Amino acid sequence: MQTHFLVLITGFDFSTNTGVLWGNETRLPIPGSRSLSYARRWDHSGYVVDENYGGSSLFRLDKDLVVRDAVMEPACRGAVFIERIESSVLIPCFGSDNVWVVDDRFVTDRIVPTCHRPHGIYAYRNKIYVPCRGDRDDGEIRIYDAGLAASTSIRVPTGPRHMIFVEDDFYVVTEFGHEVLWFSESHALLGRVDLEPDEDARGVTGAEIRYAASRAWILVSLRHESHHGWLIVLDHALNELHRVEVGTNPRFFDLCGDSVLVLNQDDRTATTISLDTLETDTSEDLGMCPQSFCAI
Repeated sequence: MQTHFLVLITGFDFSTNTGVLWGNETRLPIPGSRSLSYARRWDHSGYVVDENYGGSSLFRLDKDLVVRDAVMEPACRGAVFIERIESSVLIPCFGSDNVWVVDDRFVTDRIVPTCHRPHGIYAYRNKIYVPCRGDRDDGEIRIYDAGLAASTSIRVPTGPRHMIFVEDDFYVVTEFGHEVLWFSESHALLGRVDLEPDEDARGVTGAEIRYAASRAWILVSLRHESHHGWLIVLDHALNELHRVEVGTNPRFFDLCGDSVLVLNQDDRTATTISLDTLETDTSEDLGMCPQSFCAI
């Protein structure tokens, strides 16, 4: 991949039914894993979760992609995200409706029940936000204190998937509503935009959302499992500024310097888009089904 940054991409290999890492121009199977769903980097280490519905695992890798620590938790099924607060790692478990907390010794600290189908977890200003997709009409965002104890809830029936925070406000992309919702810190709904208003556009769902601070842009992806998706650029007031066609089922993307790297799950490709031109720089076949990545 011809980029000015290195990435660690997680995914799975259909031919071997094994979770795979792609980094430093090499592919590395992780024995015992099924689908490596998410990666984060802290303190010069990579953290990767396996979303195995028989019991998820968390791995810690060094800069050479060698697994240094691993822990498996049967009570967590379908791990899909990673966040860290101080020395603890927090993992939402999509298939078991809970949050798995791992301490700095790399052992399970506790399992915290949460709302239905949690898809992410975000620490911001001494609060923890858990968007739960639900099943079509029971989605919500559960908001906890820093200790994952007391909580409040915002009902979002269109299926909240991922979130970003911009100063005092936060923005949520919904899966079933293919829309972005804009909330104040006090949870008041300030605005919303439907990114696919065509009622006949079946199979289109919201996927990922990021904030490009250098340009004050909100970036959102729409995905479809049978045709190309879109990377959409919005301003703070949710006005659409631009959209770029990407590959099939762009499940995940993130910013890397002045570029956006988009993972197209069904194409098994990675597409690099320049923030300067909003044009595709490169597109590469990864030979595996990509799920997420982090810069290394």
